[in-house]
Amino acid sequence: LDEIDGDKLERGEQIEFEYTDHGPAGADFVGDDDEDVNLNIFTSNFGASVELDQKVYTWTDKVYVTIVAPDHNFDSQAIDEIGVDDDSEITISTREADIDGYKLVETGTDTGIFTGEIILTGFPTHDADGNGSPGDATGTTSPDKAGPTNGFIASGDDDGLTISFEFSDGDSALGSSLIRWNIGEVQWLEASYPASGNGVIRVIDPDMNLNPESVDTFDINVWSDTAAGGISLAVTETNEATGIFEGSVFFTTTDSS
Repeated sequence: LDEIDGDKLERGEQIEFEYTDHGPAGADFVGDDDEDVNLNIFTSNFGASVELDQKVYTWTDKVYVTIVAPDHNFDSQAIDEIGVDDDSEITISTREADIDGYKLVETGTDTGIFTGEIILTGFPTHDADGNGSPGDATGTTSPDKAGPTNGFIASGDDDGLTISFEFSDGDSALGSSLIRWNIGEVQWLEASYPASGNGVIRVIDPDMNLNPESVDTFDINVWSDTAAGGISLAVTETNEATGIFEGSVFFTTTDSS
């Protein structure tokens, strides 16, 4: 039952059932006495909650979204979807862009829990790796009605992410997080190395995790007191989306390097 006489029911609305008994107890004949029997019930209105997996993201993170909305578990035998229709629209926005009608999918039959993900794509005018060429981050944004796992949205370095879910007419649940750049760190894995050995440099910088679905790499400069000119060293991410990069340096006592 989702409408009465063509009028769509709202969340928390009272429904009154009335039955007229034309032959109540004690009556001599059917229709001799009438008795009205009433029953009042209410449509469910559990509300909804929006949860993000982090409080602070970097500009190119992957965001995992969970929405708990029991009232949108319409079919207990099927996996439901939310976000696209007007009565369950999800909007994802940053200061750079927004996407309307983002779709999330129920985690299983009869759970009322809906999940999805979206990738922050930064902005293309910044030279993230310092090689003189901007465009390390794409800054792309998906069209409306994307999702649940194929969405992208542009973001800034001092930004915010907001996800709005309209779970009933005029009622919305919100989830939000900050988007911030981080301060990078550089470490040698050992305190000292032999002059003819090799050492491992570790760079910790989540902002250089430019594609959270692949292993990233970029170049850094390494020099010593006796080789002030230094070398360019490629450091490679230890795995997808770790923001931790490592590279090996081979030391020599000769002039060439």
